[in-house]
Amino acid sequence: MKKLLIISLLIGSVYAESDYSKNLTKHNLTIGYIDDRTGYSIFSYTNNFKQTEKNEFFFGVGTLLPIGLIGLTPTLGLQHYFWKSKISIYSAFSTQGFIHFGGYWYLPTASLALQYNLADWVQIKAGYFGGIHLGESSYEAGSDIGVFPFAGLIFRL
Repeated sequence: MKKLLIISLLIGSVYAESDYSKNLTKHNLTIGYIDDRTGYSIFSYTNNFKQTEKNEFFFGVGTLLPIGLIGLTPTLGLQHYFWKSKISIYSAFSTQGFIHFGGYWYLPTASLALQYNLADWVQIKAGYFGGIHLGESSYEAGSDIGVFPFAGLIFRL
């Protein structure tokens, strides 16, 4: 009897988790000034490869802002919701790589943001994005630290 109860609980929890994840979106297209997930980009795409009620684990890529550089910003990170409703408060933590014609570098980031659901498929977000530049060589590491405001539209596909 005890084994049957444990097996039932395990199957139920797996089923509940899979049922919950069926209703979540996986693909996000963001347009805006700087992005909390992909950093210094205007257009970005992210994929939520693992979602729970309060967390989204993602990977993605964005376009590098035109500062005389042409390139991409691949990223991997976690977005955690403190409060999730029509107006949500969340933070995102990611590690980003910058690949451009001048070389490459890394940027661990953190952000705090508000998100307003305009519809099921589109949200508007705004907040602050911060990171520390880890350069190609050890003398560049930590050379640039900054916090910037960001705003954008998220299209959930």
